[in-house]
Amino acid sequence: MTVKHPMKASAVAVFGVLYLGMSGYAAAEIGMTKADKGGFYVPTFTSEDIKEFNTSRKENQAGDLLLAPGKVNHVLNRRQQKVFEFDDSIKGEHTFIVQFDDKPVATYEGGVSGYAPTKPLMMQKSGGMNPGQAQASEVVNYQSMLKSKQQSVLSKASAHGARFELKNQFTLANNAATVRMTQEDAARMAQVPGVKKITPTRVFKLRTDRGPEFIHADAAWNGNTSSGLKAQGEGMVVGIIDTGINTDHPAFASDAAFTASHEKMGGQYLGDCQADASLCNDKLIGVYSYDVITEVYNAPEFQDYAWQTKLIRPRNGEDYNGHG
Repeated sequence: MTVKHPMKASAVAVFGVLYLGMSGYAAAEIGMTKADKGGFYVPTFTSEDIKEFNTSRKENQAGDLLLAPGKVNHVLNRRQQKVFEFDDSIKGEHTFIVQFDDKPVATYEGGVSGYAPTKPLMMQKSGGMNPGQAQASEVVNYQSMLKSKQQSVLSKASAHGARFELKNQFTLANNAATVRMTQEDAARMAQVPGVKKITPTRVFKLRTDRGPEFIHADAAWNGNTSSGLKAQGEGMVVGIIDTGINTDHPAFASDAAFTASHEKMGGQYLGDCQADASLCNDKLIGVYSYDVITEVYNAPEFQDYAWQTKLIRPRNGEDYNGHG
């Protein structure tokens, strides 16, 4: 014998709210409407909605609970754990590197319909990169496809609730983008198919001043070379890639010979020296800097206190690490 017990709509509403509240989901996602009397909310969801809700709840509960003494606890499902991990030392917005599933230009060996392999074009026989092929049509077409897919994945992340600012897109050595967002938004983005890994950017201080020994420059300075060349660089413009350059170092002091040589080249300064001519002379004719480097001069790693954003140095190519 089956006995049916009728329930008031208000009671169902209370149970519905308790059930949804305990699971950590917003009731509005399932559907609630305010009753005419009593100030209660009446559920409007169907049995299909309940099944879908329970399935989603079980999937999220499959994650591990990350515990740390005195730290905020986070629950990540299995996919999120592979893609993104919370770092309790990061507060508020941060710049993250978002890597995508497809291979970048440098390692793509084919497999995507309509797009030829690009790795053979980019790699020299010696095993090094061949930057001269960066403008090949096969490379340009594949890059365009990667950027389009990146935008598509990011649009899906936005629709999934992630709020972020896209900073840069990369396709050659890495299929990735730099994105400004909170960790909570990174966790939402990690759920989107197509996202391979989300990693916070870090600022590292350089710790070595032994570079000349590594490349045997000290031997070259002492004339201990076996090249047999008589020239010592006269008439050549030399580019130095480093943490910057010590513009006031005696090694870069000019003289009459450099003045005459620079005048033959037009006497123009390059890069940062166009805005600040005091950085250059007729021997050191140009200094270049890049925002991706200088914009971190106010990073938390350089501050006395976490809340500070002091610019610790001018945003130009002057060296501050003893490497220039």
